[in-house]
Amino acid sequence: MSTETLSAEDAARNAVETPVEKNGVTEEPGVLSQGQAPIQNAQPVPAEAPRPVPPVWQFGLAGVALLSALIMLWMRQMSINRWRRK
Repeated sequence: MSTETLSAEDAARNAVETPVEKNGVTEEPGVLSQGQAPIQNAQPVPAEAPRPVPPVWQFGLAGVALLSALIMLWMRQMSINRWRRK
């Protein structure tokens, strides 16, 4: 059983090391086939960095969050006081 595993591993290794075309001829990496176009080393266009949120919006949204938290705490205290009275 170990020889079967080794021969399968060898076959897989050989298949990876030697690329073969359909007709059985190996192609050299530096030589282009007739149907292949040359690969150009074009630089990708850098994407624009997202613009940060303006400070006015940051402070406004922080104020809304703080106000919401204070309202939540106030409502919690009111419900606790109502529960204690009953």
